[in-house]
Amino acid sequence: MSQFKKAIEDMAADSLRCVAIAYRSYEMENVPTSEELAHWSLPDNDLFLLAIIGLKVILPLKIRLSWSWEPTNERVDK
Repeated sequence: MSQFKKAIEDMAADSLRCVAIAYRSYEMENVPTSEELAHWSLPDNDLFLLAIIGLKVILPLKIRLSWSWEPTNERVDK
């Protein structure tokens, strides 16, 4: 598992959002109906990892310009 963790850490270091895509076989009789769906939890075991993807998040220009990249001594919790 450490090779996956390293891949994720490397992508995060490059400011990428990491998404894992996995697959799991599931019997049709166990798939919830629309009424049962509110009380059903998505299975998170016996998954087969298909891919780890790094997504670059592009912020709108207005947000990028509003950020100050200059270091300051001001505290956020004033």
